[in-house]
Amino acid sequence: MWTVNVILPHGIRFTITPHGLLVAAACLAVAFLMGAYVLVLNHSVQRGEQLRAEQRRMATQPNEKVVRNASLSRAMATKP
Repeated sequence: MWTVNVILPHGIRFTITPHGLLVAAACLAVAFLMGAYVLVLNHSVQRGEQLRAEQRRMATQPNEKVVRNASLSRAMATKP
């Protein structure tokens, strides 16, 4: 089993072992997966807000077919 001793300025020393590298890689993988999950969740929320905005716009503005059908029914009602 191998080890690497790392000496940094101000007397900071630590030892890197294969087990430590495995734990660090696992933590990095979990952090990556959590970041990807947050990005997908954020994208879903934005898409939901966009759909709700479209639904509100469609609810407040009369549909062209409805207006056209209403004008046709009025025209048919005025014909003798």
